[in-house]
Amino acid sequence: MRLDIQLLHRDDELLVDGTLVHSMTKTGKQAEAKRTWERLLSDITAVRDKPAAAIDSARTKKFTTYNPLLCIIKKQVLDKRRRKEPKFTPLAVTTFGEFGPGAVVVQEWLAMRLKADLEATLQTVGQRPDGRTPAQLTGVFRARFRMALLMVAVRRAAACQQGSGLPSSCVRAAVSVDSATKYILIHAIS
Repeated sequence: MRLDIQLLHRDDELLVDGTLVHSMTKTGKQAEAKRTWERLLSDITAVRDKPAAAIDSARTKKFTTYNPLLCIIKKQVLDKRRRKEPKFTPLAVTTFGEFGPGAVVVQEWLAMRLKADLEATLQTVGQRPDGRTPAQLTGVFRARFRMALLMVAVRRAAACQQGSGLPSSCVRAAVSVDSATKYILIHAIS
């Protein structure tokens, strides 16, 4: 068991495990079709806002996989070996570009800390030379973060298509998790 990303900011910690899922696999087509019809025919916002069935399935699998690790972390908090319990979220994205709830959690976790740091800097240094406010800069960060996530998903899906028929080691090496994480953070912040 190994998580993909550990985000730290002062006392806050967010553990993230990312996955890219394809909603139109042989086993997932019926579930996707059912979910799509539910979303289209419903007037209830909670039903319309449900993510793709493939995202729900991937999230459930990640929670099941990492539940023992989360129990160990809770025990460490109770034993006072950790100050605070970290938050865990699986970040699932479909090959069609649909983000799961974990993507929003990660985006907002980063955006709120960026905004707080920008506001603290504004208090000490004063107004920025370009006149942009922390809210504007945070909005730009959110847009760039979503675009960077989408580009990583596209690159990974393209690598899978290009490696179709080859051994899985050939496909997995094309876009590693570390390079994907660096790509997201570099392009979202710059």
